[in-house]
This record gives sequence, structure tokens and C-alpha cells, in this order.
Amino acid sequence: MICFNCGSDVGEEERCPYCGANLRVYRRILYASVAAYNEGLERARMRDLTGALESLHKSLRFDKYNTTARNLLGLVYYEMGQSALALREWVVSKNFQPKNNPVDNYLDEVQKPGLLNRMDQMTQKFNQSLAYCKNQSTDLAKIQLKRILRSNPKMIEAYQLLALVLMREGKYEDARRNLLAAAKIDVKNPITMAYLEETRSKARPRRRNKRRTAPATDRSAALEREAALPLPRSGFFEILDSNGSGLINILVGGVLGILVAIFLIVPTIRQNENNDTRNALVSANKEAANTANTVAGLKKQVKELKQELKQYTGKGDLKTSY
Repeated sequence: MICFNCGSDVGEEERCPYCGANLRVYRRILYASVAAYNEGLERARMRDLTGALESLHKSLRFDKYNTTARNLLGLVYYEMGQSALALREWVVSKNFQPKNNPVDNYLDEVQKPGLLNRMDQMTQKFNQSLAYCKNQSTDLAKIQLKRILRSNPKMIEAYQLLALVLMREGKYEDARRNLLAAAKIDVKNPITMAYLEETRSKARPRRRNKRRTAPATDRSAALEREAALPLPRSGFFEILDSNGSGLINILVGGVLGILVAIFLIVPTIRQNENNDTRNALVSANKEAANTANTVAGLKKQVKELKQELKQYTGKGDLKTSY
């Protein structure tokens, strides 16, 4: 163990043999810092980023040289979209522990070409959105905030400010959607929770009024939609009554249907067939009679033509004799 006063390696001694500093209290402070770090790590895993920030700041108050807690604090800031604060914590951690510090990987990631420039632009755009809100230019503020969220979808403050602008315009459902997106990043953010409660309190009276003043046509349409829903599937015997009366009714109905078919439907079909046969026979007789008359007429015409032919033949012989 290193003495906090003179920097000597004192091992497990309760007092520093070189400067006489009380190391028991110092160990308790270090243990408290580690305990606060563990609490912050657990909260971060549960997406309670606000609680994680509180625990990690507490850990650093006990021991500002706790680079592990400081690195995690930078990661939490980065997850919340506050890249500038994350970069600040990582740079401090690098200064406290220049060697064997995992923060080098984070700094290399942040220092990619153009990333710092985009981070600076996001900060400027957010400040400009705040200025638009103060000047009552809510339309410009909404456009700017939406651009920020397209570039950095984890910036919780942008979600909160956009929700606040939408609530001021009375668009509580849109505000609620943005707040829910922010709650996915930080589940216990107090500002997000307060805004969500405000949207709930404003939306409930409207829903109640809509239910009270709903016209009869809406109710009838709702009933029609419910009637159009498919019924749940059930077995055959579940449809029948428990005392078996449904099965008896089905059997009686089947017998009645068979009797009706035998005594009413079958005779009717036969009678219709007989009528069709009689009509066909009468039609055939009429056609035969018409055909006989036609034949007699044709025979008569043949006889007349033969007689005329005989007359023409006799006149021809007379001319020849002359």
C-alpha cells in the first residue's frame, strides 16, 4: 500500500513508519471509494445511468485517483450523449495513470478523424436550440433538435428538450414517445420521469372526455368490430350443454330433415319430372301433325304440277304437227 502523505510503500501497516500518517482511516476511505464504484457499476448495468453518475462521483470524492471509477464515469457520460464530459474524465484519468490505463482505447476511439468536430457541432446545435426556445422560435428548435438526434440518438438532453417543446404545443403523445426513447437509455432519469408524469396527467382527462362524449355511431362501430372478431376455437363437446340437451336437439333436427326430404322434396321432384315428360310428348305430337300436313300439301302440289305438265306436253305436239 502507498502512503497518501509521503508516497512510501508501507504494506499493511496501520501507521506510516516514515511520516507517521494514520493509514487506518486512509484504508477506510479507499474501501468506501471501491464500494461506491461497485454500486455505480451495478447501476450502469441496470441502465440506471443517473444513479451510476451519483455513485461514481461519490467514489471519486473519496479517492480522486481511482482511475477505474473515472473511466467508467466517462463511459456513462458517453452513453448519455455527453461526449465532451466523457472526454474530460478520460483525459484526467490518463494524467493520473499514464501507463497501463485502458482509457487509451477510449481516447483512440474518440480521436478518430472528424469525431471531435461532430461532437463540437452537436454541442453548438444544442445551445442554439436552447436559444431558439428562449426566443419563442419553437419550430426552429424542433428542426434543430431532430437533426441532433439523427446524428446522436443517445443525447438524453435533446430528447428532454424536444419533449418539453412538444408538450408546450399540446402534442403530448409525440412528447411521450420521445421521453420513452430517453427512458430506454436512462431508466431512472428524474427529469424524464417528471416529464412522463406530466404527459400522463394531461392525457388522462382527454381520454375520459372522449369516452363520455363518444357518439352512438362510435359505439355501434365498436360493437361491429367486436362482432367481426373470430371466436375462440373450442371442441365439439364444449359447445354442447353439460346436460346433453344440445346433442339431443341436433339428433332431432337431423331426423326431421330426413323426413321432410322423403315426404316433401322427393314427391315434388318426381311430379316435376312427370310434367316435363308430358309437355315433351305433347310437343312431339304437335310437330308430327305439322309434318303430316306439310307432306299432304306437298303431294297435292306435285299432282297439280303433273297436270300442268301434261297440258304443256299436248300443246307442244300440236305445234309439231302443224
